[in-house]
Amino acid sequence: MRRKGTVLLAALLALAMLLCACGAQPAQEPETPEAPEEAPYAFTLDYHRCAPLVEQQIGSDLVEAARLVIDAFLAGETTVTLPEGDYDGNPGNDLGYALNSMCPAFGAVTDYDDNHFNKAARTVTWAYTKTPEQVQEVLAALEQTTADCVSLLRQGDGETARALLLYRALTEQAGYDYEMERGDADSMAYQFRTSSYSALVLHSGICYSFAQALAFLYTQAGLDCAAVMGDSETAGLHMWLMAAIDGKWYYFDPTWDVGGGWYYFGMTAEDRATWAGELTGGALLGQDAAQLADLSDTRFSAVNCHWWTDMTIDRQAGQAVFTATEDEKTVLPLS
Repeated sequence: MRRKGTVLLAALLALAMLLCACGAQPAQEPETPEAPEEAPYAFTLDYHRCAPLVEQQIGSDLVEAARLVIDAFLAGETTVTLPEGDYDGNPGNDLGYALNSMCPAFGAVTDYDDNHFNKAARTVTWAYTKTPEQVQEVLAALEQTTADCVSLLRQGDGETARALLLYRALTEQAGYDYEMERGDADSMAYQFRTSSYSALVLHSGICYSFAQALAFLYTQAGLDCAAVMGDSETAGLHMWLMAAIDGKWYYFDPTWDVGGGWYYFGMTAEDRATWAGELTGGALLGQDAAQLADLSDTRFSAVNCHWWTDMTIDRQAGQAVFTATEDEKTVLPLS
């Protein structure tokens, strides 16, 4: 009996020690759940995409002509016969304009210009300035760079976030090609280095290159836009972009923001005519941009005309935070 009692006592003591040890452990703090990672932006590169404003200006027949040319170009062909349609005015110029914002590789590796559009025969012809292997390399580089830019976007990003992120993707590592600014416009080197492909993939070009490259990115991301031309005594002939964000139209000048920044992002027509270069008469293929859209909204006035060094998209808070110094910041609602 004494042995059984001893064993029972030992068991009770062991159980008590175990319970005390369990009670001595600190309470576990509940883990804060991490915010779910947003899905990548759903995107498929489509060279047939054309901005609605561009189609409005050049007409559906020329947009369809551009698509036929692009398909033939991707197949390695050198000529297209167009169906009957409305090709009045200067269709060769208008077609080239559309092609540069729909398929940047075309202008980079062909000799196409206005004279390659035969209105009477309804044919478009071109020759390649690169070997077939080089053309494929250009296309692969364009597709990879476009994918890299769009990878910055998330599925829930609205038009403002898309516009900000793609603008930075184009301008941040870019530089202006001063050599080509006064280069031989008829040379193959000039066509390649001033193409929208060069601005996007090689991060180098002139105003024409950057405006059309941004038009390509914005069009691929579902933003309505078009490159426009203007002139001033101080800036000379210049090209920039007009684009719609959340139903309002603004001017964007990626060329003057090369190296990074948003100084010329989301400008009004009045901004463009005053502090932003004194450029007036912005025209889309000869038509005054002011007659096509209201360019007076000042939503981005707290962002432009200022040298911000960084921009962060806070998707949970629904805002973009621009920083110049530790104490100098501004917040832009994303909607």
